[in-house]
Amino acid sequence: MSRRVAVFGSSRIDQVHPLYRDAYELGRRLAEAGFEVVTGGYEGAMEAVSRGAREAGGIIHGVTLSLFDPLKPNPWLTAETRAKLLGERLDRFYDLADAFVVLPGGTGTLLELAYVWNLAVIQALNHRPIVLFASPWRPAIDFMARHLTIRSDDLRYLTFVETVADAIAYLRGFYGESAG
Repeated sequence: MSRRVAVFGSSRIDQVHPLYRDAYELGRRLAEAGFEVVTGGYEGAMEAVSRGAREAGGIIHGVTLSLFDPLKPNPWLTAETRAKLLGERLDRFYDLADAFVVLPGGTGTLLELAYVWNLAVIQALNHRPIVLFASPWRPAIDFMARHLTIRSDDLRYLTFVETVADAIAYLRGFYGESAG
């Protein structure tokens, strides 16, 4: 059985944005490493990850939301799960994924990160990795840790990486050399 990695990231980037290229590369490298990919199923980073994985022969699960109708899912998905409510969509990510990778994004990405991070803190994730691209996330998490009631122990659930290669290496190491 293949491991599934949910990737969260901005819907507000286009194909010329540097983050699109990184997201595409992440999807491609995840598929090549034997991971299935789970995304929000729409545009931006979700499309880039899905496209990279699909072009590498991977399986891509899109978790779409009725609230976004008539927005169409990106064409790179191999499977779609529809949710009616945002909370249900977050639950589907949790149900489908064995690990989470968080790219830079906006409030939606922050919500997805907060959801899975909280599940880890309350021991509901059963040791599923949460991998964050450090450049934008490290200062945000450091700020929250200083100014909110986040315990230093809560930070142990987050792994920061700098590159796509680092993310793949961490996930491969966590699950063993083969994802499948």
